[in-house]
Amino acid sequence: MRTYRGLWASNRRGSSRHQLLMAMMAMKATTWRSTKREAINVGLVLITMNEALLWTNARYFLQAAQQLSNQWKLMRIGEDPAVDVWMADNLPNDGSIGIDPWCLSINTAQRWECAFAKKKQKLVHTSTNLVDEVSGYLKENGIEVREYGVVSADVSLLASNQLGPWVFKEIQSDVSGGTDIGSREDAAKNIKSEAEDGDSINFIWAGPGSCCYALYSKLDSDRVLLKQSPSALAKALKNPIELDGLRKAHIRDGAAVVQYLVWLDKQMQEDYGASGYFVEGETLAQKKKLEEKKLMEVTVSDKLESFRASKEHFKSLSFPTISSVGPNAAVNHYAPQPNTCAELDADCIYLFDSGAQSYKALRASGSGLYPEPGYYEDGNFGVRLENVLVVNEADTKFNFDDKGYLSFEHITWALYQSKLIDLSLLTPEEIDWLNTYHSKCRETLAPYLDDAEMAWLKKATEPVCA
Repeated sequence: MRTYRGLWASNRRGSSRHQLLMAMMAMKATTWRSTKREAINVGLVLITMNEALLWTNARYFLQAAQQLSNQWKLMRIGEDPAVDVWMADNLPNDGSIGIDPWCLSINTAQRWECAFAKKKQKLVHTSTNLVDEVSGYLKENGIEVREYGVVSADVSLLASNQLGPWVFKEIQSDVSGGTDIGSREDAAKNIKSEAEDGDSINFIWAGPGSCCYALYSKLDSDRVLLKQSPSALAKALKNPIELDGLRKAHIRDGAAVVQYLVWLDKQMQEDYGASGYFVEGETLAQKKKLEEKKLMEVTVSDKLESFRASKEHFKSLSFPTISSVGPNAAVNHYAPQPNTCAELDADCIYLFDSGAQSYKALRASGSGLYPEPGYYEDGNFGVRLENVLVVNEADTKFNFDDKGYLSFEHITWALYQSKLIDLSLLTPEEIDWLNTYHSKCRETLAPYLDDAEMAWLKKATEPVCA
């Protein structure tokens, strides 16, 4: 598990180090395969004098319940009280809540300060991260502590002689619109006054949701513009060359996925007596398997990576592949480990969630949309669908109020397993969409597959009907 944003709460600051150590040692140690880590990416730990609590969202409920010892209390985001509400209600008056300001956004810190004000509780900036302080003890007890990544901060210095009038309009617009972000109205007055006096206007532009509180607390708040970074939109808008690279990268990746499925289908039939990708029915009598012939979650994941690595411009995986069978697939971000992973089972659903980075088309936030509907049934299975979409301007017959319309372009070419679709639940339009998408998969991937692979793909994407 990763090092979380950590909080400690106490009326006696001197005891916090020992209390944090005791609580962190209660966490079960996790093992990792090579540099791949089974991480809870969204988590916040609160350590009080008497309790250790972990807040995380629904994607990690199962994993956290499995990995935390009984000395921890799991707080489910969306079901249990939010961390600031819990602290305001349960911590004593005049209590101090210690934070690492490098791991907290401006928005979060200011929201917490408002919640704590009624009981005169306060945030205390720790000079060092308390997890780092006890990391030696943790390692001695078999608990890995992962290093922090790059601090998430998006701050721009705006020069008055270049952007003064525009910045003034932006602030005035937000103030008149009722946006409540710190002392924005005062900032607007300051800008107007300085502009009239002909003085230079130097402001720091800080994204309140991405800039860390440590940087903000060192600045003059009257000279900070709290607003989403002006670079955010520019990052989201990809130029034609970038889009062309993304489309080609996903075509190569789609071919790798098909080649993997062809290989896996063949192995499951030969080694496990599976009915196969196309045939409905019970598993045939299992064949006797030699020890080295077993297909494990880790080994098939490695095979998928090898297909991807064979493609032009491959750089690395986008993230550790989620390769999971049956109950393991119900854990959203499951990562198989060599010594504990499950063997494939012809009678269980197998889920893999994976991606690749290419030299000429690195997967990046803002390059498109990543809708990923899923269903996870604890103890049984998980299903997840994820296509990358590019948002384009749509050419429509009508254009109400001249605002224009947008459309989605699929650039992921990974077939759907028709055996897992209850076609009776689909409308005729949805069935037509599925058949059209599969037809485009065949057309797009054909140049990258050999005759046997193409024959398999044609059979796997045959038109369906209700």
